Amino acid sequence: MIVFAVIATETPAPKLASAITQKFPDNKSLQIAQTAWLVSADETSKGVSDSLGITTGETEAAVVIANAGYYGRASTHIWEWIKREIENRGG
Repeated sequence: MIVFAVIATETPAPKLASAITQKFPDNKSLQIAQTAWLVSADETSKGVSDSLGITTGETEAAVVIANAGYYGRASTHIWEWIKREIENRGG
């Protein structure tokens, strides 16, 4: 799977939050801040944006960024989620 960062540019972002929950259930998304999520999908950045209604304006404005690597400081559950989803790539 590819891990994407979905970052809303508006606060709050209830439509986007709802779309993420509906389109990426079963631990395929993780909210890491009020308007930031990690999403795991076998899609492109545009595909994620389209499926969430970002592209068409059905949800709040946001940017979708595919991971090319990761680094930083966060709680253990965030790192474990990222690792699990990246390791599930292709299967």
